[in-house]
Amino acid sequence: AWLKFYLRQNQRSVMRDTTLEKMAVQSVKRISTVWKELTLAPHVPNLSSVLQELPVKTNVSGATSEDECYEVEGYVATVGACRGGEAPEDSYAGLENFKDTLCKERCDTDDSCTGYLVKDNAWCETYSSVGNTGDGNTEFTCMVKILPETEPETETETEPEPEPVICEAGYYPGEDGCTICEENTYSLEGADSCTPCPQPLISAAGATSEDQCYEQEEPDLSDGIAYEATVGACRGGETPENNAGLELFYDTDCKARCDADESCTGYVTGNTWCETYSSVGNFGDGRAEYTCMVKILPETEPVICEAGYYLGEDGCTPWRRWLYYL
Repeated sequence: AWLKFYLRQNQRSVMRDTTLEKMAVQSVKRISTVWKELTLAPHVPNLSSVLQELPVKTNVSGATSEDECYEVEGYVATVGACRGGEAPEDSYAGLENFKDTLCKERCDTDDSCTGYLVKDNAWCETYSSVGNTGDGNTEFTCMVKILPETEPETETETEPEPEPVICEAGYYPGEDGCTICEENTYSLEGADSCTPCPQPLISAAGATSEDQCYEQEEPDLSDGIAYEATVGACRGGETPENNAGLELFYDTDCKARCDADESCTGYVTGNTWCETYSSVGNFGDGRAEYTCMVKILPETEPVICEAGYYLGEDGCTPWRRWLYYL
């Protein structure tokens, strides 16, 4: 405690005057020599560290009393040249030398500047290492910039990746969860998509393996109404316009409609909707997610008119006097 008091009293008045500085250095050396002879010497901190711990003001060269020492706003005076900090190896804490005394002004306007030193009104230095401080050399005063406290960076929480959707056999992951596979396709458990049945095999919706794909039986024409399953939505035919005469319904009753409507030539059924078509000769367009059920129209016997008649729009029509028909 006595040593710190002595050094504090001497240091405050020896910042710039050359004669007083020499006297202070000699005093410190004498104190150090005497102190080493004492048994308590091992318990006393290094003198340079004692000097660095002392709060110091600064002054101008030639100061004659402690009253001429003053604080510099925004900076803390530490004994020695600026050294150390987070980047001590960067050319003496980021030292940059100038042949003038304007380093405080430079440091005020430079966010990367962390301290400065002015010597003998002849030259100065700036530093860029964050956390630098005086190295204890009493010939210099390191003015350490007081940096604003920054909030510690908090790690941004990353959203956990969603767990993969694993669907049971006959389903695949859709936008709204597991979705049943369409007709003529199948899927195994955990599959990402549905696999089309090998041609010409077909399957019901929700088939769970290729074994559930089967050959289509010959249509029963006994009632005059039968359908052939083809892969894809119904397209083409004699009147391909308007997607082969497509008509959309928000139910699944299109087969019944097509059975009862002689102009209907096919239909497609989805989960909650269905479509009918009117183009004769339409066929599936190959898209595996749909099945075009093409109506098999019964073959009609050709109409043969007797002599004296011809086949008109309304059937056999009598011939006129200026025409004759075989």
